[in-house]
Amino acid sequence: MESEIITRFLESVGQKADVDLYLKLFRAQKKESFAVICASARIVKDALDPFHFDLRILAGLGLTPVVVVGLFEPRDADRQALRVHEWLLEDAVRAQIVPLAPALSPQMIEVVRETVHMNTIPLLSLEPSRDAPLESRFALLRDLVSGLESRKVVFLSTSAGLVREGLPPIPVVNLEADYERLLRGNTLTRQHASLLRHGKQLIDMTPHRVTATVVNPLQLLREL
Repeated sequence: MESEIITRFLESVGQKADVDLYLKLFRAQKKESFAVICASARIVKDALDPFHFDLRILAGLGLTPVVVVGLFEPRDADRQALRVHEWLLEDAVRAQIVPLAPALSPQMIEVVRETVHMNTIPLLSLEPSRDAPLESRFALLRDLVSGLESRKVVFLSTSAGLVREGLPPIPVVNLEADYERLLRGNTLTRQHASLLRHGKQLIDMTPHRVTATVVNPLQLLREL
């Protein structure tokens, strides 16, 4: 990885000592448990440049997230995954497209785990679940997070954060800490209100400790 990219990463997240501690802590964990990042079709279409830059930096640091596409828009997820894959390959970042069956088997979890351990970013397409309801796709995501023992789930938003009707967006949202306050406010857009509810259920039903955030790609590295 070029030195200027590493420098830019360090400047984006804080002091070098903090970054060194961050890397030490994450490298001591199971490699596959780092993070699951959910990218919408709009992210892939309109914000792939900053997102793929984030992935490039993480790969250069030896941190391999699992990327999920098609959570809300599954019908075009294979093409979304292919576009991300092409951009990463252009920058010599190893990635592999993995279509997820509507039911997640232990064997598929192992495929994802092995892909991560090969320092290759798994790009998981939910297009095979295109006819299933949103609840089923979130259940699939929960099974993935549970199987990998993922410590963080990140939902990328092309806005400056969680969008509210008639109010400024919230740049970063912790779905566990902010859930009740945001739900009472009744100001979220329909999609983000749905994301809030399903994301909170994911946290509550995952057997291990996991955090979930909604964030713009420009803030992604700070939140990981």
